[in-house]
Order: sequence, then C-alpha cells, then structure tokens
Amino acid sequence: MQYPLEVDYDYEQALHLDFGGGTRMRMDHWAPLLPPLHPRANLEVGGTPLIDLSAIAPSQYRERGVFLKDESRNPTWSHKDRLNACTVSAALAVGASTIIVSSSGNHGVSAAAHAARAGLNCIVITMPDVSQAFRDMILAYGAFPVYVPAEGRWPLMHALTGIEGTHPVSNLTPVHTGHPWGAEGYKTIAYELYGQLGDVPAALVIPTGYGEMLFGIHKGFRELKQLGVTSRLPKIFAVEPAARGPLYHAMATGVEAVQVEARPTRQSGTACTVNSYRAVVALRESNGEPMLVSDEAAEKAQHTLAREGIWQELSPSAAFAALAELDGVVDDGPIVVIGCSTGLKEPASPGLAREIMPDLASVRAYLRSEFHFEL
Repeated sequence: MQYPLEVDYDYEQALHLDFGGGTRMRMDHWAPLLPPLHPRANLEVGGTPLIDLSAIAPSQYRERGVFLKDESRNPTWSHKDRLNACTVSAALAVGASTIIVSSSGNHGVSAAAHAARAGLNCIVITMPDVSQAFRDMILAYGAFPVYVPAEGRWPLMHALTGIEGTHPVSNLTPVHTGHPWGAEGYKTIAYELYGQLGDVPAALVIPTGYGEMLFGIHKGFRELKQLGVTSRLPKIFAVEPAARGPLYHAMATGVEAVQVEARPTRQSGTACTVNSYRAVVALRESNGEPMLVSDEAAEKAQHTLAREGIWQELSPSAAFAALAELDGVVDDGPIVVIGCSTGLKEPASPGLAREIMPDLASVRAYLRSEFHFEL
C-alpha cells in the first residue's frame, strides 16, 4: 500500500476570499488555497457552468433541484485540466523539461495541452486501443504517445522518471497515489459550487476512476468548513462501472485498496482495476457511499442527457443514472452530478453513413424507416 502526500496551507491567508460572490471564477482566484500556479501553465481553467437537470431527474428529486457541473467546458473538454494546471506548474517550479503521464485518455490529452502551453515536452504512456480522438489530440498538442500493454505502464514510468529533467504528473504505482498537487486543482470545483448554489449541496454524485477528483472536491468542502464558510459537508456518492468497482469492493470489505479483475466495460473513463486510499478517505469522512452502474444504464442516461443538448462521456452519464438508486439516503437540499468530459472523445461509430438521394420522397422514406419520424 502506498499512501499519498497531502498538501497543507496557511489558512489565515485565505480568510479574505469571497466564496459567494461571482460564479465564473477561474482557478487563480483561489491562489491562497492552491499550490503556486505558474503563469506559463495558464489555460484559463475552471468557471464551468452548473446546468439545471431537475426536469429530467427522478421525480422524487425535482423540487429540491438536480444539477450537472459540466466540466466538459474546460480547455481540453474535461475535468483533468484542473489537475494539470497544478501538476505542470510543479514541473515548471522544479525546472523540468519533460513531463511524463500515464493515461488512457483525458489525463494524457490535458497534460499534453498544458505542457504545450508551458513550453515543455510531454510523453504520454497509453494503450494501443486508446480512441482515435485521444490520439489525434495528443499528437496535435505536440506530445509523444507511447503505446504499451497496461501492465507495462508503471515499470516504464519509473524508468522514464529516472532520467534527468523529467517530472511525473500521474501515478508511479499500481495503487494510485497520483501527483501530490493534482487533487488540489479539483478543490476549486467545491468552491465554485458553493458560489453557484449559495450553499453546500446535500449530495454529490461523482464518476470515479482512481478517485483523485472525488478526494479533491471533498477536501474543498472540508476547507470551506474549516474556514467557517459552512458548517456541513455534502454526502458523496462514488459511481463506478458494475463490471469492476474496486472502490465499491474496498469499502464493502473494510480495506484501504483492492485489485479487481479487468472485466470488459464501455465506461472507459472510470474502468480502473484498483482504487486509491484518497477515495476511501473521502467517502468515510463525508459519510458517503460507493455505487455500481451497468453500461446499459449508463447508455440510457447518456441518451437522456443528449436529448437535453448535453453530450457527456459514458462514465459521467453513469453518475446521472445512479440518481435512481439514491432514494431515501440523501438529506433535503440540491444534488449535484459531476460531468467529466464530452462524449466526442469516445470511439466513433464505424463505417460510412448511409447516403440518401436529395429529393423529398427519398428523405421522407428514410426518416420513416430509420427513425419512425413522419415529416
């Protein structure tokens, strides 16, 4: 078991911060509560919108309010930008020339973008079956993808970070600890939510892979309580793919971490086989619960969100699907679902679209046969 290093602060320096004024604050507004952010790593991260989903939420929650914190509005269209604004700042602070990241998608893309902005090289250790969208983005940002089997990631990370001038911005061990500064960036989600809602939500429903965002958001609310801004913490629900769910199994057996079989799942953003200790801490301190959601339920929720004009990856869609299982376990007050990333990054449908003759009769026949829509 490897335990993470946690960052602490002089909280007296943060007493002047206004957590209720303004709802579109960027990360640097919270500087007294963050590691030093380097101006060369600035991509204007944060200030993401809070979207009211009450009308399509389960009926028992509509009056209290259900919202989506849409992290797909960040510069590389995912929550990972908050993490990398901090980790790339750390790399610059120690004079590194190259960052190393192990990622199946969003983390690698975000690290590549922030490295490009900062003038650093970036090596992305990923898998051969990573989606084409992720490959294209990594290459477009000028990073160097290295495609290796999953079990080879950690030995390669260790080998590469032993080279002078390199700096790791992701985990160095199978039991995920992550970069010490990474989770600090996620705290700003909590600060923004307090400003957007005017209070602490009753519950947060968070798609969970290794649990860095889960811990970071929890720590943000914990700091709000420590600063006297609020007197309570939101209850956190961690949502994992039913095919795996290492955090769920760790909590069920009362241990700090477990490793599970890599059974197939389409929720690629949260398809982890091991949980982190940070995630266990966040659930215990918030009196939270882990939840499992099937791919089928996640796909149905993704379709529901899309009909509201919101296109999320399958993993955050699973968090919206989990709302149906919360009945009776949440205090009164608003519920916030964290939306991590755009569905545009997931694998596209194969093959060419069916070509239709450009006349009214053909179009009507096509709409009728394909979509059961009468024009």
